[in-house]
Amino acid sequence: MKRTITLIVGALLFALVATATDEGSKYEVFLGYTTLRTDVQNNNPILNQHVGDFFMHGGSGQFIYNFNKWFSGVADLGAVHADADVLHLTNRVDDRTTSFLFGPRISHRTSRWTPYFQVLFGGAERSLSQQVSAVTDSSTPLPPVVTPHDPLFPGPGVDITARVSAS
Repeated sequence: MKRTITLIVGALLFALVATATDEGSKYEVFLGYTTLRTDVQNNNPILNQHVGDFFMHGGSGQFIYNFNKWFSGVADLGAVHADADVLHLTNRVDDRTTSFLFGPRISHRTSRWTPYFQVLFGGAERSLSQQVSAVTDSSTPLPPVVTPHDPLFPGPGVDITARVSAS
């Protein structure tokens, strides 16, 4: 117990000494939790209706490089994921969204607080995928040379599993 208290007090003193320096660090890192609420809308002109919504969970991280006391460069990378029956259908959809942002940051370093202004530019990519299964029937064509358990040309009566994706 005494050793734990000593370790905590030492870490706090180290943090106070580190914040007392006037120059600051060259690098800053941030890691955080992200949640995203997504609405699903049916865009059919006749059925124009709200289908449902769901939450996606993930994380993000920022890497900041301080060029000097007031100017920095920021890279912000993040991803969220939903692996659920989001539309309450019988098929499960794997939904992933990743984002990447980059830009400058201008900081006003004071003795206690550091307000800043930043503009980040970048993009996001969303991908949906689903695993599908089927059993080949007797009309499945056989190539001239087929080996048993050939994944490319399985022949009739074989269970096939594939992942279909779009982004």
